[in-house]
Amino acid sequence: METKDEAAAREKFRVEKNKYLRGRLSPSPERKREIVRYFLGEREYETADFNGMKDSTLEEICRIAAEDLYDEFGPERLTEFFDTPMRTRETDSTSWYARNWYVVWEYGYRQAILALTAGKDDHPPGAERFHLACHLCMILLLHGDEYRQETGRKYLQTLARRGSEEAKKLVESGSGKIAPDVLRCQDHLVTCAANDILNVVDLKTKEESEAAYRTMLDYLIRLIQAEFPKEYHLKFNSKEKTWIRGIPKTPAQVFWNNCARYPALFPRMREYIRAIRISDGVAGSDVVSEYYRDASDEAAVPVGGYAAFALGLADPSHGDIVVEFMLHNDEEHALAPNHFVLAYFDKFGIHPENMEPVLACILNINENEARPRGKIAGLDDAPTLAALLLAISRYELDGYDVSRIVDYLWGGREKLAKAAKKAEDGKKEHLARILALVEE
Repeated sequence: METKDEAAAREKFRVEKNKYLRGRLSPSPERKREIVRYFLGEREYETADFNGMKDSTLEEICRIAAEDLYDEFGPERLTEFFDTPMRTRETDSTSWYARNWYVVWEYGYRQAILALTAGKDDHPPGAERFHLACHLCMILLLHGDEYRQETGRKYLQTLARRGSEEAKKLVESGSGKIAPDVLRCQDHLVTCAANDILNVVDLKTKEESEAAYRTMLDYLIRLIQAEFPKEYHLKFNSKEKTWIRGIPKTPAQVFWNNCARYPALFPRMREYIRAIRISDGVAGSDVVSEYYRDASDEAAVPVGGYAAFALGLADPSHGDIVVEFMLHNDEEHALAPNHFVLAYFDKFGIHPENMEPVLACILNINENEARPRGKIAGLDDAPTLAALLLAISRYELDGYDVSRIVDYLWGGREKLAKAAKKAEDGKKEHLARILALVEE
């Protein structure tokens, strides 16, 4: 039977444990180990509120579990503990925690990986410790957002350098999630290979031809449909190089601009863009929030952007692709689309037939970046101005949106007013009506 002293000690421990888990108490290192030992031993992690736990507390629990209690509980119990967010995702797919578990767990995983692979007394970690560390890396890679995927990738590469054979195999061959015949493709014209761990796609072609680019396009479509990371880094080289001014001079831009030289490949390019859009989960008013990792953050191109830019500039009949891409552009963070819009206006100008993509471009780019290089062709034509007024009415644009249009096309309200005064009678009325719609 429990004595009063034992009951008091048990209650004291319970109170200290709960305060520690809520981040309201910082007990001694030994007491922390006792709490984590109890937490793991009684499987309290199955019902714990990790969403309400302080990040620093969860980090400590993960570190202590991997560093001090691995030998006591073994890899199976620790794997069960670290898989907690995966079980939550299976049973609750709607809560913030279930959808953003990696925000809570990432640093805990980091601490555990470091503890598992630290080694003791100059002895390298054993295969079982390496295996658990690899498992944590793969959770981040396969289930985290793009930033946590990069964390998992870097740590896995570190494990490979530390001597983990499992990590080396993953780095060299990929996760195994995608079939080998999807990851690799070779014929008499091209050699294609991809690694979903390194997030790299390597394309090689023996000739510049429609057939070669068709094969490479089909390969990329299959990759994306197989859930290959869409923000991949493309390796590609060609003697034929064309650039869109202001867009990063990357192998990806070369590849997609070269694809656009062959009109017969336009349907395939559209299919690739649709595959990227579907895999990105873009719907309604959502923005594309993932970027290719082949340029700095400021210059990075949104996923699908290189293909959309090349196709949009290849022929004005692809205005619907331009509209769809721009409507989902993250104008606050994505700057590359501004340069595409400049190239679009330089090549096609403005006319009644392309008014929808024109408005989609102007209203969905960063307002503080890249402005037109001189007067845009077609802007002074009466039919164009009439079509602009009609579009403003049809899309029920407010004064703020009209102000953005006027700022971009004419350089502001005052310049538009001057242009209206000097305009011929056929255009004066249109310009005056546009001016009247501008937000004061």
